Amino acid sequence: VWLKTVAASKLFALMNPLPPRHPVDRQQTARTSFLDAINAHDLACSGLHRLEQPLEEFPQFRYNIVTGTWALVTCGMDADKPRDYKPSAECDQPTHLRPEVSDSFDPFALTNEHLTPPEKLSHMDPSGNGKKMIRVFDNKFPLLSRLDCSAETPNIQARFDDSMHPQLSGVGICEVVVQHWKFGMCQALMKNEEACLLWQSLRDRALALSGKSGVRYVQCFENHGIKSGGSLRHPHSQLFALPFVPSEQKNRLDLAKKFWDLSGLNIFDHILQHVADAKMGDRKLFADGNVVAFVPWSVERGYEFWVVPRDAGAKFLDASDDLINSIATAVSYCLHLLYLAKDDPDYNVMVRTVPVDADDEADEWYRWHVCVLPSINSWGGVIQTGFVVTTQPEKTASHLREQEGKPLPVPTEKTTPERLQRTMLVAPGYLLLSACALRVAFGEKGLGIAEGNVKALNPCVVTRANLILACTGQIC
Repeated sequence: VWLKTVAASKLFALMNPLPPRHPVDRQQTARTSFLDAINAHDLACSGLHRLEQPLEEFPQFRYNIVTGTWALVTCGMDADKPRDYKPSAECDQPTHLRPEVSDSFDPFALTNEHLTPPEKLSHMDPSGNGKKMIRVFDNKFPLLSRLDCSAETPNIQARFDDSMHPQLSGVGICEVVVQHWKFGMCQALMKNEEACLLWQSLRDRALALSGKSGVRYVQCFENHGIKSGGSLRHPHSQLFALPFVPSEQKNRLDLAKKFWDLSGLNIFDHILQHVADAKMGDRKLFADGNVVAFVPWSVERGYEFWVVPRDAGAKFLDASDDLINSIATAVSYCLHLLYLAKDDPDYNVMVRTVPVDADDEADEWYRWHVCVLPSINSWGGVIQTGFVVTTQPEKTASHLREQEGKPLPVPTEKTTPERLQRTMLVAPGYLLLSACALRVAFGEKGLGIAEGNVKALNPCVVTRANLILACTGQIC
């Protein structure tokens, strides 16, 4: 019987031969499946205009099929963007030493409201002084082209073809959230009611943007300082409404979902259980009934910390006022500790959440949260190692907790070596100006007048600064 079955199958195969499979066919099938997966997983928004030819207009998003990341290519669109950060010790003063009103042009000052686009949202100062504290408007110099949400289909063009180089038109909505009318103010220095009002405004605007056609993800963030990507010193946050989920966040979502599938546990519940574990070091900075702020066990940046809600909830958009107020209190408190510990360092604040169209099941495996990433350490030379963090997270948390109750630094006539060194290392091209600041800070004789400060500086920086001082002479 077995022989007859084999013979019959062979006879059937001879009478009905299959078409030959060529490598080209397999490659074509692989390309199609891969590109369709990118479209479905990353974009999943209606109204895409699929193109056969490469996009020629900028800005545009380009997909790297090796790393799985999207990159925004702007081609100098922000060249006219105003900037007031300067690489000198005089302008690198801590925020609390700034005047209430900038001594230079400040586009976010109340006296320049006529220069900004129409307001989308505003809130008065809780102190009752009659001044607008929060103002939200479109970014006058956006990195993205305006997303046309009034049309039946959004103006999103995509190219997914056999070239395996996906492109997406660089469209979105960019909004600016002015945090305070004071020029010398930041979240680390805000009163609690001011911080709560700011975070409520961020959530409300994110919720409004999430309902726009073609929006898949709303990113809330703040760039504090020039090393964090900031361009204007007046404290402000930003919101980007994007047609796709940012690559880094998508990777985090995938890891959280995989952890849930394998263990049945929410990865953030698991993390919170070990924040104050004596065996792993006490890394907790703040806690109340709604949130916990802590330094992660493995950090990307030195003095990095997270603020995570205790209860389930994957969407920042759905957060209650009570939870938002706790988040605001924790973020402001921990930023104040960081301000004291590291002399008002540059940092990024960002909200990590799920796509706007995520279903309720995401609450089981993800938790929206806030990350603060200081720009303190640098790359480790070999990119695979990422950032090199020179202080244990447990010791970082202890150092931050020690700052509680300390007063703000008293103004001094001379710039501290730590702040001056940080200023000079912003960019090599700024060393000339930094040397000028060095002469102003330490006297007409240059570095020789302050030998104690020289020892605290990086020897390489001191050598370059001395060389520039010697070359420029009285020009400094």
